[in-house]
Amino acid sequence: MIDNILHFADEAAAQAALPSYCVTDADGIKHWDQSRVIPGLSIITAEAVWDNSGERPVLVSPEVTLPGFWLAIGLSSSSSLRADLAAMDECVLIADRAAANRGEQFIVYMGSSVDPQVVASARVAPVFAGSRYPFGAG
Repeated sequence: MIDNILHFADEAAAQAALPSYCVTDADGIKHWDQSRVIPGLSIITAEAVWDNSGERPVLVSPEVTLPGFWLAIGLSSSSSLRADLAAMDECVLIADRAAANRGEQFIVYMGSSVDPQVVASARVAPVFAGSRYPFGAG
């Protein structure tokens, strides 16, 4: 599987740019095709810190996430690497899920606006079932 992570200002902008990844229900409402799209990803750059020393946990510092609307699009194989997605300014990362699961180099494409330190330290949530990306490891 090839996973594409894209970043938009908001969900409406994402749906306008990616109509082929949406479905329209019987009431005419547009939804993401959740068989291949995870909308509303969180890119977590700092985990929440809790003080558990008392009777109840106390939040010391909240989780920090990158702003904007993030989504992942899963494609069935490397042969389906979509040049149209990679050409979009909003495409920040393309990753090979199978390579990551084998512990191999998995980044197929990284946008020029992406800070490699963020990729190395951030956590992406949620991810597609069966993914074992090492984001945030270490």
